[in-house]
Amino acid sequence: MSDIELEKIYGELNLQGSHKYTENESGRPDITIVFSNNPEIENNVDVVIIEFKKLGLNLARKEEVVSQLKQRARRLIEFYPDKIQRIWFYGIIDFDNEFRASLLESGFTQLFSQGELFYKSQEIIIDIEKMNKKPADIFILSYEAMLSDAESRNSSFLTILKEGIKENCKE
Repeated sequence: MSDIELEKIYGELNLQGSHKYTENESGRPDITIVFSNNPEIENNVDVVIIEFKKLGLNLARKEEVVSQLKQRARRLIEFYPDKIQRIWFYGIIDFDNEFRASLLESGFTQLFSQGELFYKSQEIIIDIEKMNKKPADIFILSYEAMLSDAESRNSSFLTILKEGIKENCKE
């Protein structure tokens, strides 16, 4: 998407700065939005929303990550009505025992990871009067999980790719 389209989206979501940083920002965005296709052109797109949280937050601030992801999804769907078919949320945050307990109490399931990884499937209500909903998959993970799991997947993919090339070269 173009810079103008991204600025429009960030404006709709009430996010400040986006990819243009003010003097108060450190140059690190706290949200990333990825579309499977350009929603200005395509009728059905999937969206990945990634929210980064700073380290050392108290429990209440950590719990905000799920709420913020859902709020931003609602605004994004309002901005692109009838275009978004599915949403994947990733909240990247540090963990402690209180936050783990809070996620489990909220119906999250802990998944296997080299770090902390919790998952919950949930419908996001777009229009309360019509009860329009969109399915969403919510993943809350630690910075360690993000880096280590990605490294493992990339390593596995590279190994499979190399073996495939070796096999094809023998033929």
